[in-house]
Amino acid sequence: MQFAMNRAIDTKALIVGGLLLLLTGFALAGTTGTEFQIFYQLVTDWMGGYLGRGLALLAVLVGVGTGIFRGSLMFALIGIGVAMVLFVAPNVINGILGAAI
Repeated sequence: MQFAMNRAIDTKALIVGGLLLLLTGFALAGTTGTEFQIFYQLVTDWMGGYLGRGLALLAVLVGVGTGIFRGSLMFALIGIGVAMVLFVAPNVINGILGAAI
C-alpha cells in the first residue's frame, strides 16, 4: 500500500517536472519579448489614470467608513496605505525592473 502511494507521488512529480521543462522557453518573454507590451501599458495606464485614482479613493472611503463603524482609526490608515500602494506601484515596478534590465 505504501509503495503504491509513493509511486503515484513520483509519477505526479515527473509529470509536473516535465511540464516545467517545456515551459522554460517562455522565460525569455520577460526580457526580450514584446508580446505583453500592450497589456502592460494598458494596466499601467489604468493604475496611473482615473481607474487607479478611483480605486484609491474607494479604498480610503471604505477604510474611513469601517473605521467609523468600528470606532478605530486603524482602518482609515490601512485604506490610505492601500491607496498609496495602488497609486505608486507602477512607478516602483518600473524603477525596479528598469534598473535590473
